[in-house]
Amino acid sequence: MRLTVFIGFMMTASVIMGVVSYQAGASAGVIALRVMAVMVVLQLGYFLLLLLMSLISPPKPADTDSPAQVDPQAGTQKQ
Repeated sequence: MRLTVFIGFMMTASVIMGVVSYQAGASAGVIALRVMAVMVVLQLGYFLLLLLMSLISPPKPADTDSPAQVDPQAGTQKQ
């Protein structure tokens, strides 16, 4: 999931939590705390998802059939 998509979903969930809390009659401080709690939980979940994805994915082998040559002094590839 891209970061921009995650931010969009996080804002949507925060707005929904704020509206539901407002309709339930919560004060402004309680609404702010609930919205912050939703953001923290979602960020923690996103971090754990990224961590799990990086641990599960197997390492990719190096591409040795590349037509580009490596310049050892410059540390770059020649075309």
